[in-house]
Amino acid sequence: MTENPSASPFFECVEPEIGGQMDLLGQADLEPGLAARLRGHLAMCDACRLDRALARRLPEALAALEQEQVAIAAAATTTSAGSPRARVVGGHARFRRQAGSWGGLALAAGLALVVMMPPVPAGGNRLQRGDQDGPRFVRPVEGEVVSTGTPRLNWTPIEGASAYRVRVESTDGTYRWEATVKGTTARAPAAATAPAGVSLRAYLEPVPADLAPAGGIAVAYRAGSRGESLRYRAVAAPLYARLLAAGGALAVAAAVAVGLAKRG
Repeated sequence: MTENPSASPFFECVEPEIGGQMDLLGQADLEPGLAARLRGHLAMCDACRLDRALARRLPEALAALEQEQVAIAAAATTTSAGSPRARVVGGHARFRRQAGSWGGLALAAGLALVVMMPPVPAGGNRLQRGDQDGPRFVRPVEGEVVSTGTPRLNWTPIEGASAYRVRVESTDGTYRWEATVKGTTARAPAAATAPAGVSLRAYLEPVPADLAPAGGIAVAYRAGSRGESLRYRAVAAPLYARLLAAGGALAVAAAVAVGLAKRG
């Protein structure tokens, strides 16, 4: 089996412990060894490359919005000298532009977070990059619906382990795949694709086996269509991402409603 560090469908960081230090990259006094590890991680991790791209573009977006607000304020000053109706029309126009701009930005950011951030596991109320109480699977999370029968399995490293034995089984006994890998990522080959709709459970055992925590390491998930996976993520996304997307959608809808009312 060949390890595959390429992008997952939802851009999860392939090495959370290294990805969490990506902000250090570019500092003049950064230790050369760590800098090399960060550059190597960035070369293979789509999630961190996307994070850095968003971080670069966000100031540009905010600057554009600030310029728009200045233009709106200037237009408001001109309109205020006109008739009462002109002031009302100008107020509607300002509301529509502001709600559309900020709502669109919030909606886009919320949807990006829904796609990028790991979903909250079944029965859990938190999951953040690098957050862990012990060795565990990072992805899939407990109860996740994945859009491929061969998802990338990713777990936290176990100190002292020279390799890991990974086993995936369906709850109905119709599917089984296992492999031994050196790193903290594994994916079944295309020939070992789990059928859609089947419930699966992945088990992880370090080598040597006595390094495993009490109770072992396992995660339950289900293979489904891409539509099912997206619906799951919309429900299981972190609450702040869902609220941001919902607030943005409401603001955009309000801006559209004001625009339609004005045309009417």
